[in-house]
Amino acid sequence: MFEHIVVPLDGSPLSDAALGIALGLGREAEREIVCLHAVDTRGVIVPSAGLVYPYNPTPLIDALKLQGEAILADALAKAKTANVRITTQLVFDDPVSAVTRTAQDRNASVIIMGTHGRTGLNHLFLGSTAEGILRSCSIPVITLRGAAHAPSMTGAFVNALIAIDDSDPADAAIAMAIALGENERTKLNFCTVVQTDALFGKASAFGYDPRPYIEEVNAAADNLLDRPLRRAIDRGLSATTFVAEGKVVEEILKSAEEIDADLIVIGSHGRRGLRRFFVGSVAEELVRTSVVPVLVVRMEREPIAASKTRALEPV
Repeated sequence: MFEHIVVPLDGSPLSDAALGIALGLGREAEREIVCLHAVDTRGVIVPSAGLVYPYNPTPLIDALKLQGEAILADALAKAKTANVRITTQLVFDDPVSAVTRTAQDRNASVIIMGTHGRTGLNHLFLGSTAEGILRSCSIPVITLRGAAHAPSMTGAFVNALIAIDDSDPADAAIAMAIALGENERTKLNFCTVVQTDALFGKASAFGYDPRPYIEEVNAAADNLLDRPLRRAIDRGLSATTFVAEGKVVEEILKSAEEIDADLIVIGSHGRRGLRRFFVGSVAEELVRTSVVPVLVVRMEREPIAASKTRALEPV
């Protein structure tokens, strides 16, 4: 679990927090940790060829390189203090391509990164970098938006909220959660959200009693949660389940706060099952808004096989 870790660094507090998590995991077990800094020269080279005021971009490129080397040297110093061995890599490329290619070349099991950076020459890592990596890379990604909530240097995620629906990415998130429980001793809290807002609106508009349908959907949600709970219990893991009602992202964040979760695990999109709760936008919105680290497990493509479960939709 997390045997090969890639950590993009840009010198911001969030990337420092991501490094802290990786070093903590490295203290727990022997893992390959690659710290990467991408020098994106596009913002320097393209303007330098302008017809009005052309200039020599070399000094600016050298400054970017020196800054990257300083960031990686700082990471090496922190790793030495933590008694963890890491590898550093300086790459001249755009951040999304650099991180994705490095993760693939290193056979990474996870990427740990901040959602954006706010320090450094040219603000190399922006929010679009995290989103680009989430969309283009099939490797699981842990994103951090709130450095204060990161379990820095502890070496483990203690209490994870796993938000699921009836979809293949949710199945992958469940498998990832089981691995977390087995290998990192993480407590697992499986949750699904019943979206009642649209149902009540239609019930009011068409004048019918929504309660029987709510009972049916809640029963289906309980059945959905029973499978991962049994898998966890069969492996001797600590696990609970609960059903929330309301808007999906809002309820996930609220639930994570209520159980004091230090990690949210979610599949990146859903295509079948219980009201198709989770689409790509849910994972992206969690990444943008959650102060708790989010582990996104992405499926590259939809399986051809038809769904075994019919979606429950209000009429």
